[in-house]
Amino acid sequence: MQDRTRTWLRLHHAVMLTLVVAAIALLAMLSERYWVSADWTHAGRNSLSEPSRRLLERVEGPLVLTSFSSPGGLARKATLELVERYRRVKADIDLELVDPAREPGRVRELDVRSDGELRLSHDGRTVRVEGLTEDALSNAVLRVARAGDRWLAYLTGHGERDLLGSAPTDLGTFSAALRARGYSIRPLNLTDAASVPDNAGVLVLTRPRSDLSTAEVRAVLDFLARGGNLLWLGDPGDLHGLAPLSEQLGVGFVPGAIIDPASDSPIVVRAADYRAHAITEGLAQNVALVLTGGLAVHASAWRATPLILTHPRAWSETGKLEGSVRYDAGVDHDGPLVVAVALERTATTGAAPQRVVVVGDADFLSDTYLAEGGNLELGQRAVDWLFGDTHLLDIPARAAADLAFEPGTTGRVLIALGPPVVLPLALVAIGVVIWRRRRHR
Repeated sequence: MQDRTRTWLRLHHAVMLTLVVAAIALLAMLSERYWVSADWTHAGRNSLSEPSRRLLERVEGPLVLTSFSSPGGLARKATLELVERYRRVKADIDLELVDPAREPGRVRELDVRSDGELRLSHDGRTVRVEGLTEDALSNAVLRVARAGDRWLAYLTGHGERDLLGSAPTDLGTFSAALRARGYSIRPLNLTDAASVPDNAGVLVLTRPRSDLSTAEVRAVLDFLARGGNLLWLGDPGDLHGLAPLSEQLGVGFVPGAIIDPASDSPIVVRAADYRAHAITEGLAQNVALVLTGGLAVHASAWRATPLILTHPRAWSETGKLEGSVRYDAGVDHDGPLVVAVALERTATTGAAPQRVVVVGDADFLSDTYLAEGGNLELGQRAVDWLFGDTHLLDIPARAAADLAFEPGTTGRVLIALGPPVVLPLALVAIGVVIWRRRRHR
């Protein structure tokens, strides 16, 4: 090869190398200003869902996340990956990484309960993120971005179910789920308090076991007259003084307990006939109500929407639930029967409408039956609607179907023989071809 040719080749290589280095430097500089990402996973599980994106676009001001996680741990890695997905939509998200071992005092002060716990702060409000998932973090963003304290008061003092208790008939687990969504829950004994506080967003009533006094009933009616919202979880039996409330709402309780012959257990009503309403929209699972009573809706100042109806063959049994229970025409009340109703009217004060939800059963939200079907979801939706929070996010888990790989027979052979046999032979063949070409130059 002539010297001149070698010189041109060397110059050519130098120019190409310079251009490649310049191109890499240019790309590095552009990557600081612009970025493009693509999620090729099944169902886009590595990017945010549309509800989360819309939520972040509505939130004004920065979000501050504090992660109490050990360096190098799986929880910290999961946190970094999750937060990165949110930063692609909202850049002003700050993340503070705290090593629990180095700051034990802060961990005790903030009652941090586990490695990887995440706290979210915005505009002076802080909430605990219940898990390292999009659903948990997005709902935490929604809770912390809402203005005002939202709390439920539940009536006590007459043997009612305890919303903060742990007995099988109590609603403690349901209340824990509500607290995770940003609601506060407090007991209210009207013997001690003369009235229902004005800042109580919703008053919860469960069936009392003893009569309310005239003053207590008057306090409940006064709360309703002032525009208060109400969740009434009734059970078959005596109203113990709450009949005036039933009359004002235009919702009566059908005598007896409902028997559903289409259910695997006749005393369990597995209701699936949902009527169109914001509470039931998208509710796919059956609700299981136990020893529920039926509701009779009468004309009143409220706009009433039945939410759930029983099977047409169900009936309300007025006799004793012993031995062989059968429908008695003219005595029992035949189905289909309404078991849940939503009421709404224009409030006397303020722009928001006044809302009430009445259900003929409280067992479906008890610790014993809460996990049945759509019980928890129905309860949460009812509370959200009463507070006007129908926009709370319900982000389904997106399965990683593209992680499953089931090769056929040919694929298994290639996987078995490829790395130890085929790949080395291919490299040897390439080497031989290159050697022969160089030899014949």
